[in-house]
Amino acid sequence: MIISHEHRFIFVKSRKTGGTSVEIALSRFAGPDDVVTPITPRDEILRLKSGARCQNFANDPAIEHRYLEELRGGNVAALPRYITAGQKYANHMTLADILRQVDRSVEGYKIVSVERHPYDKAVSLSNFLLGYRGYIAGGDLEASLEAIRAHIDELIASGKMREKIRNWDLYTLDGDYRVDHMLQHQDLQDDFHRLLGALDLPAFGVDLPVTKRGLRDRTVPAREVLTSGQRIAIQAICAEEFEFFSYEK
Repeated sequence: MIISHEHRFIFVKSRKTGGTSVEIALSRFAGPDDVVTPITPRDEILRLKSGARCQNFANDPAIEHRYLEELRGGNVAALPRYITAGQKYANHMTLADILRQVDRSVEGYKIVSVERHPYDKAVSLSNFLLGYRGYIAGGDLEASLEAIRAHIDELIASGKMREKIRNWDLYTLDGDYRVDHMLQHQDLQDDFHRLLGALDLPAFGVDLPVTKRGLRDRTVPAREVLTSGQRIAIQAICAEEFEFFSYEK
């Protein structure tokens, strides 16, 4: 999540949409007072190498300094508890929570977010969770289609699928759509460069990094990975997204 007072925009980070890549790229434009929330340590190290960093997210600046020093030392373990306990701003905050928390006027700021077809989000979520331990240690996400399909049933039954792929509640206020610039995952690079133009930010040499990309067989579309029952469940979970963005069912 980013609150850019320098360039007057708020990036509401949605789930399983390529939001980490967008956040890393936008972080390069952060001013000294801008809020940039921490991400998975492996990805935070990638952001540090790009010349950007998380900042102004904690109640105590010493927490941020300590964490960044650990990362610069190569620590790619899970986020330490002192980070999450000391956060004022978090990664996937809703727009409503951001507006309640921010300590200055953000009137007129542009709202930016990213969306993706819910079927793709569901498959991506399963692939990520199945391979998370290996990913944070530097490995790849490479679950089999059979494992993904079985895991999706578990995620739907437990309620975790709804928690992790329904983004509508993140970027709306009382159900009202409030995004000024919505990037779509299938056109992410092009949409991102159009966003930079709309925000009067330089686009030359600014490309999206690749993060959390899995190695599953992408010749099989997400729709075909899912069973008919899984598709029906995901349609219910993301009903507003299917309708508003006219995603194919």
